Amino acid sequence: MPLRKAAALDYHRMGSKIYCLGSDGSKGEYASKEMIQAHEGLFGMESQMWERIEENDLDYADEDFGAFQEPMSVIEQEEALKLYDAGADIYLITNFSSPMYVTERMEIERGPEHYQMSMTELERFRNLEWEMQKYPQIQSLKEANLLLGTRRTFGIYQIKDDSPGENYAFMNMRFIESHGMQIKKEDYKQIIKVCEPGIEATPDALEFYYYLAVAYNQAEKPDSVISICKRALEHKTADGKKEIVSEFYSILGDMYHTQKQMKEAYAAYDSALVYNPSNIGALNNYAYYLSVERRDLDKAEEMSYKTVKAEPNNATYLDTYAWILFEKGNYAEARIYIDNAMKSEGGDKSDVIVEHCGDIYYMTGDVDGALTYWKKALEMGSESKTLKQKIEKKKYIAE
Repeated sequence: MPLRKAAALDYHRMGSKIYCLGSDGSKGEYASKEMIQAHEGLFGMESQMWERIEENDLDYADEDFGAFQEPMSVIEQEEALKLYDAGADIYLITNFSSPMYVTERMEIERGPEHYQMSMTELERFRNLEWEMQKYPQIQSLKEANLLLGTRRTFGIYQIKDDSPGENYAFMNMRFIESHGMQIKKEDYKQIIKVCEPGIEATPDALEFYYYLAVAYNQAEKPDSVISICKRALEHKTADGKKEIVSEFYSILGDMYHTQKQMKEAYAAYDSALVYNPSNIGALNNYAYYLSVERRDLDKAEEMSYKTVKAEPNNATYLDTYAWILFEKGNYAEARIYIDNAMKSEGGDKSDVIVEHCGDIYYMTGDVDGALTYWKKALEMGSESKTLKQKIEKKKYIAE
């Protein structure tokens, strides 16, 4: 339904997504308050939102925001962005009886001035801000949420004596590497040495199987990884730790993929997501491999979007999502996400991401930009089968 400016501003203030309409009625950009004020013409909103408004017979002049299941705190836009990036659940302020969950960062960037979140969660994140002051090495609230929060994380590693590992309360692998600490591949021999007898002594301790699978993977023994994961899954129980069971299936999926057993790989990823629908690694890898095979792209997009929502600055996840959009022919949107991937940490260091950037630029009509990125990917040592042909023929060639 078309809206005039005054109504568009009212609905925007109450959390609805508003779009500027073209002179032909076509849907334009998702609009911020400033964009609405500057646009001369009509506006629109998603039909689903309009239907929900009609069903609830809402009066947007009424500032009674409804009764929520738990106490909510109102926060300003800047704080909402910070907490969203840290992994908090942010909700729009509407007149609906239940809160509306923010599903992408742009909803806050271009949304109203105020949002809401659970009072308990807000207090938890503010306590984290205080707690992270004890660890100067922790550089962001998101990192504090991962390392000092309640999210379950698995990891085992040996740190060299001259690295400052003792100063950290907890570290995952990426955190260690990003802070310049050294981990030697051969140290995994020690993990194998510890975990193999550990399994014999306590065969129901799934953690030993997990660490051993990680160690075998680092030792480049895929058959041993598959074998140990299968042994671990024989000991899973109905009331056991679902997250670690999910990890075993995810590792199996990765191993089957390396051996080009795609049917088995996809079945393993499906099982991983049954036990933990939020297994980010499984979601990303499953989605990417589907996109490479150009199959089930809607399913791939749905899974990949969850990873981008969870980690909006992860170059790998952004690249996966961009590539799925590319395969679906959504080139303009794919370019937005590949640009974000290139700007994120490590994005411009991956020859795969750089080549994808060139492919997407070509499809959006930027041939010169595409050639620049293709040549850069080649210089980085890309093993792409079609990269040299792309450069020579100055056109995209699918593998």
